[in-house]
Amino acid sequence: MLRSLRARLFLSYLLIAGLMLVLIALGLWVLLRNNPLAEQVTYRRLELGLPFISRRQGRSIIEMGPQELDQAVARLEQVLGERVLLLDPGGQILSESRPGSSPFPPRAIREALQQPGTFRGRFLDAEGTQWLFVSQGLEQGYALVVTAQRPSVRVLGLLLGDDFLRPLLQAGFAALALSILLSFGIARWITRPLDRIAQAARAVAAGEYNRDLNTSGPREVESLAIAFNEMIHQVEGGQKIQRDFVANVSHELKTPLTSIQGFAQAIVDGTAGDTASKQHAAQVIYDESDRLRRLVEELLDLARIDAGQIDFRRDRV
Repeated sequence: MLRSLRARLFLSYLLIAGLMLVLIALGLWVLLRNNPLAEQVTYRRLELGLPFISRRQGRSIIEMGPQELDQAVARLEQVLGERVLLLDPGGQILSESRPGSSPFPPRAIREALQQPGTFRGRFLDAEGTQWLFVSQGLEQGYALVVTAQRPSVRVLGLLLGDDFLRPLLQAGFAALALSILLSFGIARWITRPLDRIAQAARAVAAGEYNRDLNTSGPREVESLAIAFNEMIHQVEGGQKIQRDFVANVSHELKTPLTSIQGFAQAIVDGTAGDTASKQHAAQVIYDESDRLRRLVEELLDLARIDAGQIDFRRDRV
């Protein structure tokens, strides 16, 4: 199948289209993996819960008792579905919604306590998972922290699957199907003039020399068609010259053979009875045989020249 030009062109266009789709998919994956918009959305979602927990029933969170504080933190955990921590000025965790989670790193604690207002940060846990957190400075050096995992490609895919990825995949498959049809059409459009030239070549080989090709089309195909038409005319002219040459040679060979045959017949049937007539007939046969020999030698020389077996030396005349 791949020995035909049409199949190779079709496969080449198909590979290019597939490669483009793969590059687009890789670009989309990189975009989803390093998408800053997803981080901004996560940060914004975490910041929305800070006013809810920083004050409860008109009182500051640091004025609550331990039990009420744990209830407020658990309430925010239920609303946001994320981990919530309350830090004292010494860096100790007063309350946490997920006590069994990985430890909040000291560096992140220092960053949260050093910022009087809202602060956005990130850290890596012991397993290498990246976390985003938002801290809010409170009275007397306390800080409230809400943290969540950085959105992964899988999570973004689940969130955007119905609204973004599914239409994108449908568009990708539609583009692939369209590229297959276009590749087949382009390959056929390119190879069609070559098929016509091949058909004309087979016709010329069969002896049909009236098969001039249409010279319209791309520049390369037009040049090939013009060269093919010139070749047909030259071959046709060569065939005519060859026919004329064979006719002339046949005539030149037939003339001495006729003389030889006639005078030989005269000797055989006794028409040339006397010695002078026989001598004349023999002389004619000898002369015509010599003429015939010269014709054959000239034909052999012509054949050797045509075969390139004779070297010529060129001199000034």
